[in-house]
Amino acid sequence: MSRVFLDVISYEGDNQTLIYKFPEADFNTLSQLVVHESQQAILMKDGQMLQTFGPGRYTMDTKNIPLLREFVQLPFADHKSPFHCEIYFINLAEQLNVHWGTNQAVEYIDPNYNVVMNIGLSGTMSIKIKDGRFLLKHLVGTEELMSRDGITGWLKNICQSKLKAYIASYMQKPEVSIFNMDTQLEHMSKELQLNMEPVMGGYGFQLMYFVATNFVRPQNCEGYNKIKDLMLRQRVAVDNALVDQKLELIQEDTEAKKLVIEAKGLAEKRVIEGFTYQQERQFDIMEKLAANQGIGDFSNAGIGVGMMASLGNVMATQMTGVLQQSMNAAPVPAGAPSEGGEALFCVFCGKPVNKDYKFCPFCGKEK
Repeated sequence: MSRVFLDVISYEGDNQTLIYKFPEADFNTLSQLVVHESQQAILMKDGQMLQTFGPGRYTMDTKNIPLLREFVQLPFADHKSPFHCEIYFINLAEQLNVHWGTNQAVEYIDPNYNVVMNIGLSGTMSIKIKDGRFLLKHLVGTEELMSRDGITGWLKNICQSKLKAYIASYMQKPEVSIFNMDTQLEHMSKELQLNMEPVMGGYGFQLMYFVATNFVRPQNCEGYNKIKDLMLRQRVAVDNALVDQKLELIQEDTEAKKLVIEAKGLAEKRVIEGFTYQQERQFDIMEKLAANQGIGDFSNAGIGVGMMASLGNVMATQMTGVLQQSMNAAPVPAGAPSEGGEALFCVFCGKPVNKDYKFCPFCGKEK
């Protein structure tokens, strides 16, 4: 029974297959190898990698593939020589939305409350095969197929130890709390990608992105629930204090605006009435001095003179003259006779008394 040798070698599979071994191993020297975009083909003979092919069409000829010469016999009459080799197709497309997460809880001791809690972290990553020869040599072996789930599951197991150590270390930072971890996810993602890139690269993969999307908090943990309740009450108290402070500032601002509006109104009123604020104050001072019953007293008069002198205008000068005249006038004793009046003397105290008085204003006795 004659054997059938293939003329075209290609793989049209889906994106879920990362490494695929072509099922046939018998070819001839004029077979066509077709490698699609985002693929890589590796020719192997007896477990030895002979050559790697990128996207394109290749004729399996000893001129194009010098390493085949030692394995391929002289051409037959139809210029075709049979040979036995293996072809592996490597999928180089980027594998998106590969989910990862800690497979076991990480113990975390809260530094403030000394409570032990179980936490975790999960997210997504994107990877692509960077070195197909390395994978084929160290991971695939004689397997005919390696799926996305098989490789990513293996990679996630490798990441577990790195993830747990990183989370435990990150939670010790003073600015980090179990209650503000949602704000830390972006920063954690950047640090995790830097930590995971060399790990992935060591196995022939390129890490395109590594994103932490969910921080796993304790479930049904009494200590965590107590701390959470305390934090919520503190937050409510702080929020209420901030609201009260804002209301107080609003009231103060309103009162200040009222004063400004009143001041503008008074200023416009003075403009209409034709006098200034200084003149208005002078009128107020003069009214108070005029209402002072002790204006004739030397001390009060002196105060009035000083105040009038500081005004520095005609009205102040006139008022000052009036006050000075009041100071120069001699005080008239009670009961003294007026000008042109006839005076008598009290027979009891000897003081001069107006003749029209029935009683002495000094001793109070009847004349």
